[in-house]
Amino acid sequence: MKAEITEATFPEFVLAINGSNGNYMADSKELVSVDVKEDEGLITATYLADFEDFEDVSFEVTFKEIGNDKKVVGLWFLGPSTNIFIGITTNNF
Repeated sequence: MKAEITEATFPEFVLAINGSNGNYMADSKELVSVDVKEDEGLITATYLADFEDFEDVSFEVTFKEIGNDKKVVGLWFLGPSTNIFIGITTNNF
């Protein structure tokens, strides 16, 4: 993920999300599910959050156990006007 979202590209990433949905509404994030795939070392957390222009924008964060660390390997924002994926899919494992 560090290679995909660098400090230099982070503002562009945020602009793509906010440009599609408006600004994030503080404290609106709600955890709705956690999917654990122990055999693949993956954990996916699914959240809903509200933005200025859309409510209940779904986003998922996938973590993979790499060595003794859990690393973010996927990040999706799925909403009425946003379908942004950053990272790798579980098909790459």
